[in-house]
Amino acid sequence: MEGKLFGEGNNFGGQVLVSACIVIVIGGAKLAAAILVPFLLSMFIAMTLLAPVKALTRRGVLHWLSVLIVLAVTLFFFAVIFIIVGSTAAEFSIDMPSYQARLHALIANAAAWFDARGIDLSESGLKGALNPGRVVTFFQKFVGDIGNMLSNVLLILFTVVFMLSDSALYSQKLALQRDKQSETDQKLGKISDLFDSLGAYMKIMAAVSLLTGVLIWLGLLLMGVKYPVLWGLLAFLLNFIPTIGSFIAAVPVLLLALISQEPALLLMIIGLYLVVNVVVGNFIQPIWMGGEVGLSTLAVFGSMVFWGWLFGPTGMLLSVPLTIAVKFAALQNPRTLWLAILLSNEAQHTAASAVPNAEN
Repeated sequence: MEGKLFGEGNNFGGQVLVSACIVIVIGGAKLAAAILVPFLLSMFIAMTLLAPVKALTRRGVLHWLSVLIVLAVTLFFFAVIFIIVGSTAAEFSIDMPSYQARLHALIANAAAWFDARGIDLSESGLKGALNPGRVVTFFQKFVGDIGNMLSNVLLILFTVVFMLSDSALYSQKLALQRDKQSETDQKLGKISDLFDSLGAYMKIMAAVSLLTGVLIWLGLLLMGVKYPVLWGLLAFLLNFIPTIGSFIAAVPVLLLALISQEPALLLMIIGLYLVVNVVVGNFIQPIWMGGEVGLSTLAVFGSMVFWGWLFGPTGMLLSVPLTIAVKFAALQNPRTLWLAILLSNEAQHTAASAVPNAEN
């Protein structure tokens, strides 16, 4: 009976079995998030840093020395940034009570203005709708989760070092396997292509996010907005989150301008974020990336929600590359081809890319 239910002739039984396996894997990943999150972050950091390591190696620098140089430069860069941001964040925390008091005064004036015109808007209702504490709580939780994840910084650092150190050996192994024609070797070649694609994606996203953060920082600095380094770093980090990341990054800056009661400054900040995100997101990023990532818009948004629920802020930051990997895995088996088609933005191309000899 088991053979009839889950045998090759029963497609429905196979689909049920695959779906059950997916649920089990998701549950296991949720339980093992504390272990998987540092590893995933290490893997994608290594993919991002692999490009400069290869560039130095091509110029005749020894591989191990290239790894040390890239890691040293990266650690120095982030150390300087976090020192500056740490002092800025401390200053912002000190000023926060005064900003809350000014916002409450602004709300009281707005309630009085509406009341004078016969519009019944309670001050308590406006305070609830425009409560800065909710925004601050969200960012504190987000930064806190990132901090908890970075508490494993030594584990992440050593994992990145080992991945980069073994990258040359891994490439040589795959080069040897590509000379053979067995099905297993073909799959290894496909996995290598997947890693190359993910590495290229992470490299481009890091460059695009860095450009976005620098432009936001420079624009706010020229406008005289306080804490421009903090807002620039926030724009850099949240730009990795698809669809809504850029909008979330603008919220605290706009709230600060609203509290300052400077309409001209508020409009300029809105214009800055719109121009930067439209130019970078719609023109520069597609040129650098060479087109779409192969995922539908709904899949990109849904992946952000799903991976955020599964792995927290790290899952949101890595939602697109993780979904690309899931789509690749789904393409390798006819029973999971439906998932790859749902995730793809080109159903016909996805179906044609499926491996015809994939094992059932």
